[in-house]
Amino acid sequence: MFKIENPFKKNPKETPPETDLTPEEQEMRDLERDLNDPESVIQTPEEILEEKKLREGIETANTLDDLITLFKQTQGIMTSNGFCGSKKMIEILELAKNDPDSTITYITRSLGLRDKVKEIIERQDFEKDLNDPRTEKIL
Repeated sequence: MFKIENPFKKNPKETPPETDLTPEEQEMRDLERDLNDPESVIQTPEEILEEKKLREGIETANTLDDLITLFKQTQGIMTSNGFCGSKKMIEILELAKNDPDSTITYITRSLGLRDKVKEIIERQDFEKDLNDPRTEKIL
């Protein structure tokens, strides 16, 4: 006789499909499983709206001060390492004003924030060079 092994025994997070459940019941069961899973991230409608507001604010920011003001109005940002509160992000952005080269790696890539900070810093450096009187002599 052959012994049949339960394929779901290997991964306890996977549950066998219940054929007697309606699609709505199965969806509720899956949602319950996800809610009890500490690695699962489910956003509330408020969190989705805040993330959208944050993304739009990052895209439209022209200065580091714009980004600092933006983070003063939000709770923070979700990063690949977890949630980073607005107070911490403001501290990092303040440091980036004075020492962008050594600070840039501490800025999350989430929502395009690091790219935006790089863009702002490069633009400020370019404008500073244009306004330098020595630049006019070279040109």
